[in-house]
Amino acid sequence: MISSSRIWRLPLYFCIGLVAMRTLQAESAMLHRGAEFRVAWNNAVTARLDQKPLRETLGELCESRRIAWVIDRRLDPDQSVSCESITAPLSEFMPQLLEPIHADVVVVGSTVIIGPQESIRELRTLVEIQRGELHRSGTAAPRKMALGRVLEWHWVELTEPRQLVEQLAQRAKIELAGTALIPYDLWGPGDLVGMTAGEALAVVAWQYDLQLSWSESGQATLIPVQFPVHVSRLFSIPEAKREAAQMQFPALTWKVEEKSLLVSGRVEELETLDQWLRGGPKPKPRPKKGPGDWRHRTFSLRIANAPLRDVLLALQQQGVPIQWNEQDLVAAGVDMKAKIELELKNASADELLSAVCKPGKLKYKINEQGAIITPP
Repeated sequence: MISSSRIWRLPLYFCIGLVAMRTLQAESAMLHRGAEFRVAWNNAVTARLDQKPLRETLGELCESRRIAWVIDRRLDPDQSVSCESITAPLSEFMPQLLEPIHADVVVVGSTVIIGPQESIRELRTLVEIQRGELHRSGTAAPRKMALGRVLEWHWVELTEPRQLVEQLAQRAKIELAGTALIPYDLWGPGDLVGMTAGEALAVVAWQYDLQLSWSESGQATLIPVQFPVHVSRLFSIPEAKREAAQMQFPALTWKVEEKSLLVSGRVEELETLDQWLRGGPKPKPRPKKGPGDWRHRTFSLRIANAPLRDVLLALQQQGVPIQWNEQDLVAAGVDMKAKIELELKNASADELLSAVCKPGKLKYKINEQGAIITPP
């Protein structure tokens, strides 16, 4: 039996840590999951904001509805956001709120993830890529079932993300390589709710331009994001409707596989295609930016040994309005399969195009409509 005198001799920081952990667990237990999360995410919100910090705004919008949320480390949480009085489902309100600061939102599991527009569009696809690799690997079926269980991850103020990743892997009994690619950093408190271990690791890794990759033998490794970021699915599309489908979805790539079409693209694009094929309406398009807005964006990306053609296509998919004539480039001796290595952080549009074009000595011209790439 421990005497009360010994209890009071516990270090103060240890006692504070216990209180913080119990408070964190109590708050996390109140978060919505599954169907309850979807109801809360689609409930209407009425708000008017005038130069309010992003972190404070998201806290009020999400925490009052018991929704888990995470801000990408590449976004400044103290930047201000504003909007006129709007009444809309939170799932529609938040993208409108984030549009002026070039940010967007996606849902993974039962968690709302907020990040830069140019990178967050890849997140759900990166999550799907690791899921598919794990499914195709030689990992034993019982182990795959264990890794498919939905878990929850919570951390406190001043958590080091590399340690967080290592703890996630340890908890899920995953031997994870590549954690040294995550630099030293400190995060505020956060929650990842309704995710598998692989999905949670993919969300953390993505914030450092990394992805979770599973080998054929089932080895898990963090690697630089491989471009283009896309997945492929088979669709049975009648020949009479194929041309219309390709016109409706020009960002997708198509390949005939016997009586089906193998379609490649981002997860959201493939979901929209499936909805269209089933006769449902296409989702309402997001408000478009002004003609020159893209030039004022900043770009952060890491490219490791990706072919020039794939890099250009990936940039197009991320909303960079670039154009090129591949026949002219090839005729001028440009190797479209030449591998490119880049690492950019908060680069301007001009710096992005310069870095992409420099290895092949390509020329480019930027105007209000976009960028045109021409032979050397």
